[in-house]
Amino acid sequence: MEDPRVTDVESGVEKSRFVIVFTGGEGYHADAIAYLVAELEGRGHSVELVSYGGLAAQTAKSIAERGMRGIRAAVKHVTGKLTGEDPLGLAESRARADAVIVTSPELVSATKAMAGTGTVRLGLMMDLDWNSAWTDTDAHGLIVPHTVFKELATRRGWSEQSLFVAGVPLPKNFSRPLDIAAIRSRFKIDDTMGALVLVIAEGVEEARLERTVFQLSLVDHPIQPIFYVGEDSRAAEVLRRAAGEYGVMARMFGRVDNLEEYYAACELVLAKVSNPMVYALLSLDKPMVLIDSDSDTRPVGAFLHDESAAVVVPDILKLGAEIDHILGNPGLLEELREGARKVVDQAGVQKTVEALEAALKAKETLLHPKSTASSGPDPLTGGGAFEVIGGIECAPKPQGSEKETDRAAAFESHSASRLTAAEAKEELAALILQEREVEKRLGDATRYVGQWEGRLDLAKRAGEPDLTQEATRFLENFRREETSLLRELDRIRSQKDKLKRRVTPRNAVMPSDPQAESRSVDLEKRFRSMELDHDVNRLKNRLKDEFGDS
Repeated sequence: MEDPRVTDVESGVEKSRFVIVFTGGEGYHADAIAYLVAELEGRGHSVELVSYGGLAAQTAKSIAERGMRGIRAAVKHVTGKLTGEDPLGLAESRARADAVIVTSPELVSATKAMAGTGTVRLGLMMDLDWNSAWTDTDAHGLIVPHTVFKELATRRGWSEQSLFVAGVPLPKNFSRPLDIAAIRSRFKIDDTMGALVLVIAEGVEEARLERTVFQLSLVDHPIQPIFYVGEDSRAAEVLRRAAGEYGVMARMFGRVDNLEEYYAACELVLAKVSNPMVYALLSLDKPMVLIDSDSDTRPVGAFLHDESAAVVVPDILKLGAEIDHILGNPGLLEELREGARKVVDQAGVQKTVEALEAALKAKETLLHPKSTASSGPDPLTGGGAFEVIGGIECAPKPQGSEKETDRAAAFESHSASRLTAAEAKEELAALILQEREVEKRLGDATRYVGQWEGRLDLAKRAGEPDLTQEATRFLENFRREETSLLRELDRIRSQKDKLKRRVTPRNAVMPSDPQAESRSVDLEKRFRSMELDHDVNRLKNRLKDEFGDS
């Protein structure tokens, strides 16, 4: 049967059909996916997008708003649990897809409907947050953003032929040269007022934001703090209060279309290492301070620190002193810029496209890998029918350079660190409380959205333009709040899952503890009782508001 694929004579690149399966998200991740799709299509490939996750609708909206205009890719959304033989509905694509690309290891098994059709299934790491679950999948190949992850995968038994080094895919607006001097001049940045220190405050906990502002008040070097809050109205309120309380003169801004220019204008960045914007900022060669309080992201922060791409400050009480140290050391500032330049560059999407094309060229090798077992005699049996396990000689030998081996060993040691049971319980309990609070706030926001949708409809029907305008304004505000809370809830649940993976070794079975189970049941009863009392009191207050105190 004739292969319907074609080859561009000028470039020599075979035109292929890709299905990209990615988890729901918005903003930065949607921008990066959109740019990757545009580059693939620009090289003559066809693409189908399959969005999976609780934020699939937000993903679609964000992609539509942020760069998918003109892109030919079809977008399909999948929600709910991944069950059945073909949970993503990809079986219908088996005749036309050359490669299925997944951005999360949890999605690899869901693409098995494509097995046996000549379709290559590839994992794609979108950032430096290494997940060892990648190496437990049955993907045919893995696209990694840095050579250290190739070494990590080979340590876990993957062949070098199935690993392709690319870069961190970035949004298009962070992949273009910027005239920093012209940007600072247009923004009217006065260099005599001190260094421009950007703090990414969106999604940061209230207590940590307040402490950050207080630490900025302790910095001896002249600085001009500027806070990015995105659509996080809660963070904006906290910053206004804290800046006034601690006497910190600062600027603040929300979501803008030219965010990369605001980032480019700054001289030092403060951010949580779990914020995806970290990679975009590294691509701009920005010296960075990572406030790394999240245990599940420690390996990423430690890796960036080891690569001299960032300074990690796990104790926020030392933040002010660390900022003074960095700003007073020009050599360190230049070292951080150079480290950032080596870890993440602006050609990440182009390198990813090239890696995907290289994987397709190696299709036969990926689909039918040759055994990598040694052809020599078995060290114990002389070459019998037994598999030798354990022992130093049987451990996988590092295959990279000595430098890459050392990097991989360091990254693996950070990843292998475990929390104590007490620390795990404390963090998990805090996350559960946060989850409950956000769920309640989300429920309120959703009710208000419904209420103002009804009021907007009434105002339109009654022909009241002033009321229509006010209802529209309130509705948009509550919708933004609802979207922000959805993101926050998704982040908290992701943190919970990561914490559980960090605490519990892979394949370990947790022993049953009757006393712990009894305590858990008792706690649940007490929480339910408190929630019931709380709901009753809220109902009473609402009745008083509606009918008066009588």
